[in-house]
Amino acid sequence: MLEDFSCTREPFIENFVRKSCYQSEKMRSSKSYFILDEDEKDYLRALGFYSLALKAFYISEGMSNKKKKKLGVKDNQAHIATYYIGLLAKNENYSEEIEGKLILDSAMGKIAKAMRHVGGKVTWVEAKKKNQKVIEFYINNGFQEFQTEQQEDGEHSHLAKIIEPE
Repeated sequence: MLEDFSCTREPFIENFVRKSCYQSEKMRSSKSYFILDEDEKDYLRALGFYSLALKAFYISEGMSNKKKKKLGVKDNQAHIATYYIGLLAKNENYSEEIEGKLILDSAMGKIAKAMRHVGGKVTWVEAKKKNQKVIEFYINNGFQEFQTEQQEDGEHSHLAKIIEPE
């Protein structure tokens, strides 16, 4: 089933699903989740995938006080504890059978449950700045761009969503 997972727009995700998610689980650095479906021949298919982790959200020096306040940053705090959606993708082999929002909603459901048990209020994701379609997807689903960071493969946008208590 994992060998059938295709994500050619981001080969890193495809490689992680096929070769690394088990190791990441074993090391407890993240949890991987699959949106599964059976076809008419009872073949189990992975329609979508996401990984969740606990990760520090580092506050850039240039972040506005308004944004810091939204995140709950105190004084000169350098980082805050957050829930991180490390990877999220559709399986391109079945992309017409699932919406990205369904995958994101599943991830946010797991995070909401964790928040009820252990606290926290911030969830965040990273997206390559050049991939405007991905950034728009997260913004359309309640995330806000908080900062950017230069990385090896280009500039990345850090988008966060503040979850208010129920």
